[in-house]
Amino acid sequence: MGISSFISGRMSDAPVKARRDHGFLSGRRPFAVWLLVFALWGCSNESGSDYLAEGRKLMEQGNPGGAVVLFKSALEKYPADFDIRLQLSRAYIAQGKAPQAEAELQKCLRQKPDDPALHFEFAKWHILGSQFDAALQSLQTSRQKGGNAAEILEMEGIIHGLKNEPQKVRAAFEEALRLDPERESAVLGLARLHIAERNPAAALELVDKYLAAKPRSEGALLLRAEMASRMNDDSRAVDCYTRLLESHPKHQGARYMLGSLLLQQGERDKAAVQLAFMQREFGDSAMTRMLEGLSAYYAADYAAASHAFQRSLSLQPSLDAYYRLALSLLHTGNLESALSNARKVLDFSPDNAAARQMICSILLRQNRLAEARQEAELLLERYPESPEALFLLGSIRDAGGDKAEAVRLLERALRQNPDLFQASIRRSAILMAQGKDLEAEEGLKGVISRDAENMEARGALFTFYVERRNLAAAEQALADGLAKSPDSAYLLTLQATLRVAQDRVGEALEALARARAADPAFAAAANLELRLRLHEGNSEKALEVCDSYLGQNPRATDFLIASASLLDLAGRTEDARTRLQSAFDLGDQRALFILVQRNLAAQKPQDAEALLASALQKAPSSEIRARLAAVYLGGKKFDEAWKLYETIEGTRPEEAAAGKYRLLSLAGRTEQALEEARRLAGMDGGLVAGMTFTAYTLERAGLRAEALEELQRAYGARQHPGLLLIMAGICARGGDLDKAEAYYRTVLQQEKDNSEALAGQAAVMLARGRYASAIEWYERALRVDPDNALGANNLAMAYIKSGNDPERALRFAVSAYARQPENPGVLDTLGVCLLANKRFAEAVPVFERAVLSSPPSPSLLYRLASALAQAGRPDDARVTLQQALELGKFPEREQAEALLQSLDEAAKGA
Repeated sequence: MGISSFISGRMSDAPVKARRDHGFLSGRRPFAVWLLVFALWGCSNESGSDYLAEGRKLMEQGNPGGAVVLFKSALEKYPADFDIRLQLSRAYIAQGKAPQAEAELQKCLRQKPDDPALHFEFAKWHILGSQFDAALQSLQTSRQKGGNAAEILEMEGIIHGLKNEPQKVRAAFEEALRLDPERESAVLGLARLHIAERNPAAALELVDKYLAAKPRSEGALLLRAEMASRMNDDSRAVDCYTRLLESHPKHQGARYMLGSLLLQQGERDKAAVQLAFMQREFGDSAMTRMLEGLSAYYAADYAAASHAFQRSLSLQPSLDAYYRLALSLLHTGNLESALSNARKVLDFSPDNAAARQMICSILLRQNRLAEARQEAELLLERYPESPEALFLLGSIRDAGGDKAEAVRLLERALRQNPDLFQASIRRSAILMAQGKDLEAEEGLKGVISRDAENMEARGALFTFYVERRNLAAAEQALADGLAKSPDSAYLLTLQATLRVAQDRVGEALEALARARAADPAFAAAANLELRLRLHEGNSEKALEVCDSYLGQNPRATDFLIASASLLDLAGRTEDARTRLQSAFDLGDQRALFILVQRNLAAQKPQDAEALLASALQKAPSSEIRARLAAVYLGGKKFDEAWKLYETIEGTRPEEAAAGKYRLLSLAGRTEQALEEARRLAGMDGGLVAGMTFTAYTLERAGLRAEALEELQRAYGARQHPGLLLIMAGICARGGDLDKAEAYYRTVLQQEKDNSEALAGQAAVMLARGRYASAIEWYERALRVDPDNALGANNLAMAYIKSGNDPERALRFAVSAYARQPENPGVLDTLGVCLLANKRFAEAVPVFERAVLSSPPSPSLLYRLASALAQAGRPDDARVTLQQALELGKFPEREQAEALLQSLDEAAKGA
């Protein structure tokens, strides 16, 4: 960063950090930072030269690079002009180019060794190298040679600020004001000192008094706007920026900040006016791209926002751009790239609490609990008793299964800040899972009583009632919210959810129509309508929902992928491929994995490898790394797969250990796999994953009892429900359904709405042949996690096995397929449901894709042959049946032989 923007009291073209980042800590800047954004380039030696006038104008516009070019050209014509050379040194200093600045200053020194302005510039040059004592000595020389005393005092104040000497800063600024009471930069410097010392009232008094005398002061208006924004007084901040732009319409910084504030207030149309002005007047500037990015971000077009912020960074790197890019990438699901950009913020600003909190949140989402806890503890160390840091620690403990400690930390956070609603909502979620419904309900009601418009809390309370089938209470909670916000797309979508629970689907669709009219960009409303249309079995209407939403949000990859699946199902293969490619181009990993699966199915493993390797290089992620390792392993490239995890052992030891375990396990190296699993289990934060792998390895080796014993010991040390779920799965696979059911019920006693336990219980009922009960449990699991594709898939199979309502089974199968179109199991279920509904011709391509997407399966080939036969393609059916029978024994072998015999007889009879 050049020193002119480093200590300038005016906003330069560099994007500044948004004053409030909702959902993250605002952070506390160290004392010196407040002084570094303030300074004074002070008085210059006046000259009538056109070169000097134009050069100064470029400097004022924040373009020192252009000034350098102009001043160098001027020196070619006037090589002895002292003023031009001095201005060139100033431009170099503004760019942070210390060696070039020194060369020009030394030439000036030979010309006019007694010039006070020259020694003042030497002081700035010394600051570039953090030579603060030398800078003070240069200022002393400037004073002795007759320099501007007030200007010199201000610069001394800045240097003392850099040395963290606040008392000397105050003395310097106050003396400068005594000499020149109307000196704006000294007023602003002293105000910033008050802010740094946590005395905003004194700062406000000083700035407001100055603005009363000079209402159009650029620096004072900027500082007053900044202070207003930090005090959540957005209307005052908007007023200050608006007043400033009346006299300085081309002030990029003020226009950018005004646009960003308008976006925060939901004034998108007004913000668009500011953006249009910037695009017209400033073109492809860093700040223009920043406002474009913010506009896309607030419109929930996170891919477009990421692109704009990246462009801004390429034009002029700034902490704000890195931070905003990280936020946008976080929303797109690109966690690794988000993490990388958030870490860049900390590289330059280690005390930036917002960036550290984001890093901690990402690590938590990646289940990197040890690293997340380390970041949260560091945050708490820097900001003792910070409610946000306590909230993060509580969330990490919750994820790790330590519910009691999680609740304790969350309650500490709430004692520090009762309005930290996220902590209250998470605490209630833990209490609900523990069956402490009354406490959980009171917690949520408490949030709403303090903030009636808190949609997250109202939604959590609504969900709480719906899941307990207390629909009257859910209705009331919703009615209270709609009375205050009748056009809330969020509340209207919840109303639609309630109508579905009440079996009033028509009214649900009406509520969704209102929600989408209120906010066409609200994805949840379109998503629910899509799900309802799929459950109706109306693929055409479902596709219309996708098309409608994509018309408003063409970069919405969820809907691109869902619509591609539906187009495939309708036989519109090229249209489907186009949409899938669009989702891939926008960086959606699911689209990447679908394309990879299709390449593998088409026997093009090298193309699959190339896609994954390129994606991993652009945006490293554990999911892409795991897929690439699996593809390498499938191609018998064990060493290449192994290297993928060796390269990350130093930075991501848990992922490396888990990846190596999977490779060893798949390669049949049981003893080495078990060793790697035990190593992972010993890592802090990796206990559950490590024990899972250890147990699975023992189970595959036929040591089921030993696996259960190890899990029981681990559970005795740490009552994590995940360990119970592993034990339940082992028991179910071993045929001990009673014990499996007991484990699932124990989990559900601890966590009523654990979707994995609900689905596990459903699977037990299915295995017992109790289909009605299985359906009931699967439906409960889907109420908790309605977008769970595998849950919908299994529910479809439960309906098929029950022999009842094949049409309803098909609806759930299509719903699962729309979310996981390349999953062989999902394709198989969809094919079975199509057969049950006598849609034989449609079942054929579905089974064909399932066959191509999975290892050789005689059962799957038999189902494909059955579809072919009933679709009027007996010859193809016979070939497929012969392939199935050649693979050996399988449950449907007798039916396959009978079908082949009947086809042969029919062929002979013909």
